[in-house]
Amino acid sequence: MQKQGKILIVDDNEDILFALNLLLQPHAEKVKVTTKPERIEYFMQNFEPDVILLDMNFNKDADSGQEGFQWLKMIKKQIRIWW
Repeated sequence: MQKQGKILIVDDNEDILFALNLLLQPHAEKVKVTTKPERIEYFMQNFEPDVILLDMNFNKDADSGQEGFQWLKMIKKQIRIWW
């Protein structure tokens, strides 16, 4: 089976990053992980992921998902710039 696609995983939980990396590595061309959502723009420009798996809450005890939506808006703006 040929590996295809590049995946970026953004989550503040390192155990989640480890598990997803372990799960997806055999199937993807490359997998990059980060605990810092402020690095998304860097990875989009330098790694050019095909898929981004984005956590919705980064601050402790946050559960509204608003942080994830803010990062998603930034991702969508970057995509519009490229297209």
